[in-house]
Amino acid sequence: MSLDTSHRIVDVSSRALIAGIACIACTAALGAAPATTTPLHTAVAAHLAATASPAQADDDEDAPTAAAPALWVPYDLMVGLHNLPKRYTCEELTRKFRAVLASIGARPDARILAYQCDPGIGNRGRSPRLHLHFELPRIIGGGASHDAGFGLSATSARMQTVRLEPGSPSALDDSDCQLLRQMKRTLFSALPLHVVSYHLACLAPGAAQPGFALSLQAPSAAAPALASTD
Repeated sequence: MSLDTSHRIVDVSSRALIAGIACIACTAALGAAPATTTPLHTAVAAHLAATASPAQADDDEDAPTAAAPALWVPYDLMVGLHNLPKRYTCEELTRKFRAVLASIGARPDARILAYQCDPGIGNRGRSPRLHLHFELPRIIGGGASHDAGFGLSATSARMQTVRLEPGSPSALDDSDCQLLRQMKRTLFSALPLHVVSYHLACLAPGAAQPGFALSLQAPSAAAPALASTD
């Protein structure tokens, strides 16, 4: 499958999510495209669009850091990678995507299923796919801290700037430049995140590239207050 095809798969989700749709369903079968949205998704979209905070809606780089009401919004995405310069095992891809999702604020119970990365399948192993199901906090207006009947869990969150580079998170190393570059084109473009800056001029395959990095703004759920012992 070409990169253009895989990008279109994620881009469909991107357009829907930017509009505020809470979850784009897709099947787990290889080659499947995202399912069409349902009336419930449309209703969730209208609710989130109406209650999004100005900082998140406008991608303001100077977003306030104070915690604000938020909802845990589920995402269900297929990500296609193409012609990676190195071969990753399914376990390696799962570990790296899980670490990146955690860095951008996802709940720790993300479900990740990697495909087409088994040994012995030849060059197809350099173009793996992943099915991701996870939740990210979405900051909403101060007067809408409930789930509006859509089953979304309430929380509080603040905007943070996240820098991804070798060693941050620890699962990324200096051979992952092209992997992070394709995450930017696929995963990050499908989410309501704001890429602040990036340096992803990846060198020839096999060369160590410690200088690559990407910074983005993402909402991070605030730690719950500790119960009083008095």
